[in-house]
Amino acid sequence: GSGSGSGSGSGGKVALLHYDPQNPHLGLATGDQARRFALFKMMKCNYGDGQHIQDNKDHYTGGTGMGMGSSASTRRTIYSMWKKIHQVDRLFDVKFVSVRLNLDRYVLFNRPNRPTDMSTQLTGNTCYFQTYLFAVLCKVGQLTIARDGRSVDVANVERLEEVAVRICRFLLDFFVEETDRGTILMRPLTNSNFVADFYRFKVAPYHALLTQYLARYSDGTIPDYEAQYRSVLQYYQETKCLHKYGKFTLGGAMSSSPNTKSLQIVMGANGADRQLARADYYKYRAATFMFGFNSNIMAEIDNFCEFNSLRKNQLLRYYGELHPAINGCAQ
Repeated sequence: GSGSGSGSGSGGKVALLHYDPQNPHLGLATGDQARRFALFKMMKCNYGDGQHIQDNKDHYTGGTGMGMGSSASTRRTIYSMWKKIHQVDRLFDVKFVSVRLNLDRYVLFNRPNRPTDMSTQLTGNTCYFQTYLFAVLCKVGQLTIARDGRSVDVANVERLEEVAVRICRFLLDFFVEETDRGTILMRPLTNSNFVADFYRFKVAPYHALLTQYLARYSDGTIPDYEAQYRSVLQYYQETKCLHKYGKFTLGGAMSSSPNTKSLQIVMGANGADRQLARADYYKYRAATFMFGFNSNIMAEIDNFCEFNSLRKNQLLRYYGELHPAINGCAQ
């Protein structure tokens, strides 16, 4: 995961800040490079209508009334990227300048031992949380590009400190929260592994991060995290029936594409190992059943996990045809 914030830099130019949750250094791109990078990322995530591009080529490539303004240039860029979006993983011609945060104190979002750097993810699956922290930093801190073009000014540091404390308390009180009106707000059904996994917080680096921040940068009071466990278990014991499934059925149509994104058919072996067996497998399907056995693809498989992903991907598109043959063969 990664995050990008855009706006106007010095002199009114378009500017984009890019954050990689594994890298403490922010990257700055401006002008046309910033636009190209933003468009590329949005198209990679399918934020747009590819069918519209396919059906309206003149609209993007310079047909009647295209003009010469920035809008026309952007549309040409979109079409150029769209033609090769599935063959390119990154834009090598977009160069980022490393920039620092103009902060002289720790405010949770940055590094405690080096406040000019952004914080990085503490575990392997927390890139989304770190991207959220970056978004809060941009929104609340009101970031702007400094005059030197090598650093980022933070206009609202005091507000960031307040928000950091609120975020810490919200996360540490998430399951059982006392509201400002003196009532109790419970979220007992948000985590299906609550009972089994709760006490893993003792070795969770973010629990230590939040409690240490509150101990040092707030009034010193830290929520009793374990009290939530006791309260939620009491709720479970007293409520008895937690779910009623009367409104659910096991039949009916289901979307085969996660996050409403359209599945893309792979028709060539070039790059197919990545598309069908690695990180992008959820977006692609093999064009034919036997295509999954292609020797060029198999030669690029490195381990059993990738082999297993390839086989599953190969079968998913044909599940409807295979189901009648295997139905009832659970054993």
